[in-house]
Amino acid sequence: MDAAEVTIPVALPSAALAREPAKVIEGRLRLLWALDEIRAGRTTRVSAAAWLGLALDEFLALADTHGLPAFDYEPDDFKSELASLT
Repeated sequence: MDAAEVTIPVALPSAALAREPAKVIEGRLRLLWALDEIRAGRTTRVSAAAWLGLALDEFLALADTHGLPAFDYEPDDFKSELASLT
């Protein structure tokens, strides 16, 4: 953990803690925040992986389960770049 971290209190229904330990919920909230930061264009996948203490390949696999692709390319842009290589 980074020494410059900030703790933000979050109010959740008590029933949430009945199903999962607080540490599990904390990890899920951190992941969802990191994914949102990527989707909003405020950070990179590499930075998000570091924030979560994950190797990049672990993070990309986890992000994929949440619908976030490993690459930030529109299919047409990708096809155009591939075509320019040949």
